[in-house]
Amino acid sequence: MPLISIVIPLYNKERFIKETLDSVFNQSFPDYEIIIVNDGSTDSSVFIVNAIDDQRITVLSNQNKGFKLFHTDINIKMLEQGKIKLIDHGKIIPSIVCDAEKIPFPSNYFDCITIAFGLRNVTNKEKALSEMYRVLSPGGKLVILEFSKIWSPLSKIYDGFSFNILPKLGKIFAKDEKSYQYLVESIRMHPDQKTLRAMMQNKGFDNTSFLNLSGGIV
Repeated sequence: MPLISIVIPLYNKERFIKETLDSVFNQSFPDYEIIIVNDGSTDSSVFIVNAIDDQRITVLSNQNKGFKLFHTDINIKMLEQGKIKLIDHGKIIPSIVCDAEKIPFPSNYFDCITIAFGLRNVTNKEKALSEMYRVLSPGGKLVILEFSKIWSPLSKIYDGFSFNILPKLGKIFAKDEKSYQYLVESIRMHPDQKTLRAMMQNKGFDNTSFLNLSGGIV
């Protein structure tokens, strides 16, 4: 039995698979096996691998069953606008009115959930996180894009702009001062980066991390 097993995931990498295998063959350590996990490649990746006469290579292939995307929002008007933008970009996917606190899908259904500037508007964030964890399959990912706490040396400037200037800009350009005032207030009420990460961990998520953009604004 080989001392080391090298596992290489493979999906439509005909341009790189030969170079990848060569980099393994060029190592000085000889006692290894190569297990290639092919996730239903539709190009010539597997043919390239099979053409290599090396007993250390084992190919495990699985039929690729494709994937499904769902576009969701609790607000029908927002959903309609999102649908229009998707169609404008040539994307036709199901749009579903969905409450994040009661997601209408079975457990372990999704491989990935993304929510952009939406968690801030959820009333019960802990319940929503529990629901997202429930419908994610083991090893699935939750990706949250959201406003957060800015780097402290910039907080006074940021607060001054947010509370005193942003609502006025909303009034001038969007004729809607109240919505922009709500935006500013909802950002301040939203958990900061570390608090949100702790909330996720308490609901069962592991390997949690955050990446600050624009000094922590997002």
